[in-house]
Amino acid sequence: KEVMQQYIEREPDNIGIRCQYVVCLTSQTEYEQAYVHLIGTLGKLKEQEHDVLRRGRAHHKQQQQQQDSNSTQQLALIKHYRVICGVGTACIRCVYAVDFNMIVEHLQYAMDNDEGKIGVFNYFLSYALYKCGKIAESNDYYNRFVSYVERKKSDALANK
Repeated sequence: KEVMQQYIEREPDNIGIRCQYVVCLTSQTEYEQAYVHLIGTLGKLKEQEHDVLRRGRAHHKQQQQQQDSNSTQQLALIKHYRVICGVGTACIRCVYAVDFNMIVEHLQYAMDNDEGKIGVFNYFLSYALYKCGKIAESNDYYNRFVSYVERKKSDALANK
């Protein structure tokens, strides 16, 4: 844990190291610290996104094509980490402070950033909404999950 803290002090903007530190904290059942650290990491991601967008606007036209490609890759990576952190915060809430309203918020955040459209998130969100008493919304997400499973089954049969 101390070694990871030293890495973070040296490279506070390194999101990969920050995520590894969260794994370290959760493995030591320090859920509150892990949750707070993930929320801080989401703030770092927002800062990085603003930096990427600002740099993209600052470059000259001749460098624009190269910069657009780099910016697109950096923004995709930021979204990827947002999904990881969103799911992480929801999972930690499930373990140490069962607050289904917060779990719903974190899962919706992860889904908003999920370009891969991971279908199982619909099931998790359906369950959390059900636990919050939001039955109609829960049913909607459950039906999305069922459609996702049916599509996967159909794709698997078509590829045989």
